Amino acid sequence: KAERDKQALGPQRTALVGLLLGAAVLGLLVVWSNFLLFHCVVELGSAAVAACIAMIAWNTRSLRRDGYQLFLGIGLAAVSTLLVLHALSHDAMHALILSRSQASCQLGVLSRLWLASILLLAPRYARRDLPVGPAVTVTIVLFCALAGLAVHSSVLPPCGHDGAHSALLSRGLEGFNLLLLLGALWTHWRARAQLHPRMLGAISSAIVLVVMAELCLATHQVEGDPLSAAGHLLQLLSFVLLYWGLVRLSLAEPYTLIFHQLVRNLETLEQEANRAELTGLYNRRGLMVLGEAQLALTRRLTLTNTVVCADLNGLKQLNDDHGHSWGDQALIDTATLLSRTFREADVVARVGGDEFVVLLTHGDGAQPVRRLRAAIEDFHSEAERPYRLS
Repeated sequence: KAERDKQALGPQRTALVGLLLGAAVLGLLVVWSNFLLFHCVVELGSAAVAACIAMIAWNTRSLRRDGYQLFLGIGLAAVSTLLVLHALSHDAMHALILSRSQASCQLGVLSRLWLASILLLAPRYARRDLPVGPAVTVTIVLFCALAGLAVHSSVLPPCGHDGAHSALLSRGLEGFNLLLLLGALWTHWRARAQLHPRMLGAISSAIVLVVMAELCLATHQVEGDPLSAAGHLLQLLSFVLLYWGLVRLSLAEPYTLIFHQLVRNLETLEQEANRAELTGLYNRRGLMVLGEAQLALTRRLTLTNTVVCADLNGLKQLNDDHGHSWGDQALIDTATLLSRTFREADVVARVGGDEFVVLLTHGDGAQPVRRLRAAIEDFHSEAERPYRLS
């Protein structure tokens, strides 16, 4: 399977490289001839890709166990509409008669801020459900309010690089957007255990392209210069990568995501099955599983093993005299002392009601037992408990 996946990546990478080169050549040719046409094609192309992601995420929402892709899909629906309005409200287009002269610029800034915000927040739903009704309602209300203000009102401050005030404001918004995008990279890195590696790679690459696009758009001098064209092209390619990670992997290779989710669930269940709920130590099953593996390893390396058995004295009497809550606390204190005394590589387990076992590798156990006795004496002198551990 790994070999087949490796062979399948070849045509995908070739297609992606071809798309990048083709977009760059097309962008240069169109910029030299007509920047307005180039701007319209790129913005509407980005909007089309974002709309495709949104529609597919919405129509497949019942097949997913988390809200990550649906959250991005709902947000990208708003981004797609903002990009369309941004392209049509351009001063030279005359498509939106009621729009103001600053509408196109403000809609473009809003679309980039919206994209960065949803990329920042999406990992929150990598392992939880998304409340669809409230999410759609909030998105519609925010979109109508912000888009309406940008198109028909002068409430929003001016943007652009024409005046000193506008240039300063634009630089501030672009810097804020860069911070959001860097935060999006950080939140995706933190959620890397919940996301499929290839999906995470595609989305992280898309965020990097958006950062590069933002830097190009922040440093360009006049509309139509090479930096402006590069920023628009990078934005289009970032949406293509988002499509690649969110849609293609889900549709062309659905079993890959299902298998990844299954492995995560099995790992969680395995950890829960091998540990005691009260103390957090390994239970009898965990001791047997890890103990067999550790014994096989020590035999192979010709090392020694030591088994330390401990029994908590007076637990039944403690439960009778002070209640089971104090009995549970005594077990927790014992587990804490054992975990702190022995090495991280040692297997510490609770195998019965008041019975504990520690499996040590390459050690005689005498020194850890002495440390345990000293730790118990320190515990008695520091902690106020109605019992003494022994």
